[in-house]
Amino acid sequence: MSNFGRVFIVFIAMLTWVALPTLCEADLGPATQPATPVKTGEFQGSFTFRDPLSARSQIAGRLKLSEKEMGDDYVLSERPFWIYVPANYDPGTAYGIVVYLGYKDSPSTPPLWQAVADKAHLIFITPVCHGGAQYPPSVPQWQMVGLALDAVQNLKRQYNIDSSRIYQMSWNSGSMQAALATADVFTGFIITFDHTWCEPLTLSDGRSYKPTFAHPAYSLFSQARHRAFYIIEEEPSGADQPPALRERVMKREGFTHIKDAQLSLRDDLHYPLFKAEWFEQDALPFLDAAAAEAKPAQPADHGGG
Repeated sequence: MSNFGRVFIVFIAMLTWVALPTLCEADLGPATQPATPVKTGEFQGSFTFRDPLSARSQIAGRLKLSEKEMGDDYVLSERPFWIYVPANYDPGTAYGIVVYLGYKDSPSTPPLWQAVADKAHLIFITPVCHGGAQYPPSVPQWQMVGLALDAVQNLKRQYNIDSSRIYQMSWNSGSMQAALATADVFTGFIITFDHTWCEPLTLSDGRSYKPTFAHPAYSLFSQARHRAFYIIEEEPSGADQPPALRERVMKREGFTHIKDAQLSLRDDLHYPLFKAEWFEQDALPFLDAAAAEAKPAQPADHGGG
């Protein structure tokens, strides 16, 4: 071997020796950075990520509306939410969600439900705005449906969410339509003082109540059959009254998880002072048990990530 060859080999060996520690150190990878802390407790916040499922065209299809009659779109960042995340939130545990769509603007989350949310690993969220005509000004129902979808998707981007425990509580006329229209995302519903349905409700003498909203797409209606419906009235319904008629139709259509509850508007359901007992001892166990038995929700293409 020539002197040049020997010098070249020595030179390469020295380069390898110098570079080896650097290569080994690179193989270890960067140090793991702590996760960005998430907010807990009660707070008001807003989002900028719009769930593609809440687009006007998507909601129009879900509610069988014409886009021309829907009016202007909403700006998500201008629609704040009240949120309660358990103070002991653990990112290693999957949390359920309760989205509340109210009959009047929400001044806070329900304070009496916070201890329940802590124990049951639930996140509560509600738009500040509301739907319905009882307390003007309100926003259109389709926007409330969109905001419910936005709430779920944004919480999923920030917290560890259990997709089998995503519940919606909505109020007044339109609650059932909102439920059926979002049965691919929500796994249980609390329906409060709503008597509407998408099919005729026939009385014992042959007369019938006309449908109050358009029948949803078959795919949504099919998934709704496996969801939990906790239906609240102030008084028991007579056999020929809409709530009882609707329940018979739902059961005939194959809805497998329906539970009736009689609660007082004044004592149990005055928002935000919702009583905790009925929710913790009756509604939530029913929703959780039904969600565990029901077929899993079909994956929805929300886009983003």
